[in-house]
Amino acid sequence: MDTLYGGSGNDYLDGRKDTDSIYGGDGNDTLNPGSGTNDYIDGGAGIDLLQADYSNVNDPYSFSFDNIELVSFKGSNQQDNFSFYNTTDTLYGNGGDDIFHAGLQNDYIDGGTGNDTLVGEDGNDTLYGRDGNDWMYGDFDTAADGTGNDYLDGGNGSDSLIGGGGSDTLWGGDSNEFDFLVGGKGSDYLYGQAGGDYLQGGADTDYVDGGTGNDVLRGDSASLDNNLFQYDTLTGGTGADTFYLFNFSPNGGYGVSYLGAGYATITDFKYWGR
Repeated sequence: MDTLYGGSGNDYLDGRKDTDSIYGGDGNDTLNPGSGTNDYIDGGAGIDLLQADYSNVNDPYSFSFDNIELVSFKGSNQQDNFSFYNTTDTLYGNGGDDIFHAGLQNDYIDGGTGNDTLVGEDGNDTLYGRDGNDWMYGDFDTAADGTGNDYLDGGNGSDSLIGGGGSDTLWGGDSNEFDFLVGGKGSDYLYGQAGGDYLQGGADTDYVDGGTGNDVLRGDSASLDNNLFQYDTLTGGTGADTFYLFNFSPNGGYGVSYLGAGYATITDFKYWGR
């Protein structure tokens, strides 16, 4: 077992193999736990970066940390399961069915291949599912009054994307598989792209575009505010699309639907209270 101390300057400490305890001390440090198990990293004072690359590691590894502000992490080809709550994170899953929970800052998460679960939480997050059937959450609570404006891209595979609070942009991906997109609270932009998808704008003013395929598009409620119209725009694109428009009334806004090639069925539509 190795113990490394950084001192008062801006230090780079690398634990390499085996079990390590790394203490950055004062200064803005870069700390690498290496490829051991049960590594411990303490950044100390300053703006410290935990930098870990397990892309070529096949053996089990683990680490814990305190007093870290920035994280740069590349996972292995196995399943990686980590939570980073109060750091600014750049996370790459590589292979495996990964679980990443990023937390409170502005984070970037790339799941890589595999069936991944990616959670951005608060902050303006960017999430990429890539290949595999992925679950992606910009904000874990879909009804939250969050301020994070998130970007979620499902990539290939059958994906579930949930924006949560804030003004979010969701892309279902170019594959012909089924994608499930929910904008949540806030003014959101949802794009189903290829395949037959389910897209739900959620509360507030949303733009929902099904793309190609036979899609189900749900607008939910908008509102009237100071005589300014707030409304959902639903674009079916090509294919046989189904539109659901809920809670539209004089006090609840109205819906505008644009139909592409094919045909559409609009149900549960209430226009100006009639």
